[in-house]
Amino acid sequence: MTERIDQIGFGGLRLIQEPTEFCYGVDAVILADFAARQGGFYEENFEGRPIVPKRRGSQDCRAVDLGTGTGIIPLILSYKTTCSRLVGVEIQAGSCARAARSAELNGLQERVHFFCADVKNFCDEAGMELLGSVELVTCNPPYKAQGSGILSETDAERIARHEVLCTIEDVCQAASRLLRFGGRLCLCQR
Repeated sequence: MTERIDQIGFGGLRLIQEPTEFCYGVDAVILADFAARQGGFYEENFEGRPIVPKRRGSQDCRAVDLGTGTGIIPLILSYKTTCSRLVGVEIQAGSCARAARSAELNGLQERVHFFCADVKNFCDEAGMELLGSVELVTCNPPYKAQGSGILSETDAERIARHEVLCTIEDVCQAASRLLRFGGRLCLCQR
């Protein structure tokens, strides 16, 4: 194991990653920024820091990131939004454990939570308490349809890049169950 701790460029936040597995890319950073802006959960000052929340509806904003990997999107959202509860769902136990350790490393364990679960049945198990109550769902889903493209070499990369364990339909189904009326689903997809 060759874990490393990376500065992610937002308020000194750090992320634990395993370079021999899948590491986040610019898609996740762009998606997190887009989701924060589209969700209407923050307004920036000159330093890009959230200052005045502009929430519609609930004063207890909740966000869920499906297929969170090592938790980069919830960590960025913890900096860019005033959401009180950020949840990441990840099927790969090692990545999910690193995400939880990153939340602890940054002192965010009260606000940012991770579940090792399959997106397809998260709503029927650990995510039941969130059904119909989430303002924002994000996902940087596998972007290569099952059976297409050259398969990635490692299991971690294959799961992240190819619809091996999760399809876009699975993501949309989970999001539809999690989101409250008027909530938003933000994706990074081809």
